[in-house]
Amino acid sequence: MGASLAGAHPLPTVQVSSAMIAALMCQEAIKLLHGRAVPFGSALSWLGDIDHFDVLKLIRSPSCPTCAFPPRPVSEVRAGAADPVGQFLGVVGGGWRVHLPSPFVLRCGCRGCGASRAVARPMHRCTYADFACGACGTARFAHLTNVSFLDSAVDQALSGLPLSGLGVPRGALLFAERSEEVVLFELSNDCANISQLVEVTTCR
Repeated sequence: MGASLAGAHPLPTVQVSSAMIAALMCQEAIKLLHGRAVPFGSALSWLGDIDHFDVLKLIRSPSCPTCAFPPRPVSEVRAGAADPVGQFLGVVGGGWRVHLPSPFVLRCGCRGCGASRAVARPMHRCTYADFACGACGTARFAHLTNVSFLDSAVDQALSGLPLSGLGVPRGALLFAERSEEVVLFELSNDCANISQLVEVTTCR
């Protein structure tokens, strides 16, 4: 229900924008589930106030680890997002540097007053409050200590955390490099579980 206007009765509203975008996302997901081709190369925007669709054509970047062409080789890893970091690195093997989806923030320090405190959260899950200094109340001069990749020298404090705790989603493709090798590691245990869930849901 919408907010009341000047004391009048509440006005009913329809969440048009969210419904429209959700419908488009579901359509793309159904295409993937049924093996239909989903073309690369465009970003679709909907301008609801004038009922207009705007399509932005994208160009593959040779340096992009995800959309580069030819695509990066994918190597299945018998692990999932719920597995500890140490176990995952053991399965992957030595020498690899596996990049996280976004930096994992260990600590936040204020350059203004010198105060410091633990954050222990992926960057994309942080808010202003996580970086605001409790002593002087500013985040402008915040100094972050973070981890951007996992390798054999990973902090022992992180080795027991699940990959999901570091911001890695289920079934993720993780960009990894070793010397001249570049590969995408796929969390195959998650992919198998997701496939089973889709099959059960479809059958019902």
